[in-house]
Amino acid sequence: MSSFKDLKIKAEFLQALKNMRISEPTQIQQEVIPIMLKKRSIIAKAQTGTGKTLAFLLPIMTMTDEALKLPQALVLSPTRELSNQTKKVFDEVNINSNLSCNNIVGGHDLKKQENKFAQNSQLIVATPGRLLEHIRAGNINMKYIRQLIIDEADQMLEYGFLEDIVLLKDKLPDNLQIVLLSATMPKPIIDLAKKLIKNPVKIDIVQENTVTDNIEQLIFKTSEKNKLSTLKFVIEQYNPFMAIIFCNSKKNAEKLYELMGVDGYDCDILHGDFSQKKREFILEQFRKMKFRFLVSTDLSARGFDIDGVTHVINYEIPADHKYYIHRIGRTGRADKNGIAISLIDEKDEKRIEKINQKFKIKTKTFYDRNENERKQLIKKLNI
Repeated sequence: MSSFKDLKIKAEFLQALKNMRISEPTQIQQEVIPIMLKKRSIIAKAQTGTGKTLAFLLPIMTMTDEALKLPQALVLSPTRELSNQTKKVFDEVNINSNLSCNNIVGGHDLKKQENKFAQNSQLIVATPGRLLEHIRAGNINMKYIRQLIIDEADQMLEYGFLEDIVLLKDKLPDNLQIVLLSATMPKPIIDLAKKLIKNPVKIDIVQENTVTDNIEQLIFKTSEKNKLSTLKFVIEQYNPFMAIIFCNSKKNAEKLYELMGVDGYDCDILHGDFSQKKREFILEQFRKMKFRFLVSTDLSARGFDIDGVTHVINYEIPADHKYYIHRIGRTGRADKNGIAISLIDEKDEKRIEKINQKFKIKTKTFYDRNENERKQLIKKLNI
């Protein structure tokens, strides 16, 4: 296995990685970094949680000309949460360096952001719509931009950003190095890549039907009537340091949040009806461990990374099997161990069966339908 030093990353960033307790590059980092340093364009398919952010940030930061105080690279993110996260990772890696990065997303004052471009930003992390506004207003000097990163391209598709990306590309200099990263490769993304990128290196790190080995997956079979009781039992037995509890709808998430609140659990809720500002506030509070349990819809299954999430609990099984993978990927990140627990009642049986077949998941199954079985479970779990 290559080390980060073998990958020709600058020394100041190697020290920062040590401070971040990151010792060895992941597979996508081993494959992407050398190719980026050769200034080749890339199309990479890899699951969330495999280290994609460092895979593109480290070579960008290594190639950036510190003496040139103008934008040299653009990173496009589909959501503000993901853009904020990329900027956070940049700041951690940049601790021993003098590079500059600005995060340009919607929901903030355009004029104040305009002033940021006068602050010598060398790397810009942005959402496509807001970045286009600044480009059209002439706020960005694009002459020296050499890299364009399109992160989570399949989410760009879901949010309707593909047209914006094409417009952005047309406004950037020729001979761009373009890196497109995506967890899945539906036809519109393949078509986009053909339109934007000439002769890319193609990388397929993880097949869609695999799950990282460092996530232990458990199934607790219960009933609709006993599901809340089973959730309490799981929390009591596993005592999560931090956990995200997923529901399939806003209505069900709100109901569960209220019930957990009544029982005194330290929790908050996140769903798509909240304003962007409120969602960012809730996520920041969770990062600061102001509460242990986040009840959420699939809004938070992708696009952000919370250090310290030890457990993911599927209170309901998603209808779209891909979301199962995205959900459990909120734990077991950066080679840490995690536990994913699914509570299965009668209506979830067929869904979890299909997920198990498609993703070849190795799960332990427990039955929890009454107090006698629960007592036996405690002995069996031995936790």
